[in-house]
Amino acid sequence: METTAHGREFLAGYQKALADNNAEAIGELYAENFMFADPHGVRPVARAPFLAVVPKRKQLFDALGLKKTDLTAAEEETLSDGYRMVRATWTMHFEKDGKAVESINKATYILQEHEGKLQIVFQLDHQDLTERARELGLL
Repeated sequence: METTAHGREFLAGYQKALADNNAEAIGELYAENFMFADPHGVRPVARAPFLAVVPKRKQLFDALGLKKTDLTAAEEETLSDGYRMVRATWTMHFEKDGKAVESINKATYILQEHEGKLQIVFQLDHQDLTERARELGLL
C-alpha cells in the first residue's frame, strides 16, 4: 500500500476544518451526496443536512472534553481513475474531570477527484464514537 502526501494533505485539511468548526470548509470536503457507515450500518447522506449538525457535533465533543485530534497514520491506495482510498488512524485527546484520556479511532475514506479537488464520497468509521466515549468514562 502506498502512502502519499496527497491523502495526508487532504486529511490535514479535514482535521483543521473540524477543529475550527468551519462548516463551509467541511462542506467542500464532502460530495453533494455521500455514504456514511459505522458499526450500525450504512446510510446515504446529503451534504446540506449533514452540515446542519456540524455545530452540534462540536458541542458534543467540547462537552466530552476533546482538546485535540491528531492524525497518527494514513495509508492511501489508488482504486481507479479519480478514486482513492485512505485508511486513517486518529488519536483524540480528551481531558475531563482533571484526567487525560486518549482514544485511538480508525476510519476509511473513499475520495473522488472532483473539479481538481478530492471529496469524500464514502466514509466508514470503524467504531461508534458515542459508545467509545462511554467506554472511556467520558459520558
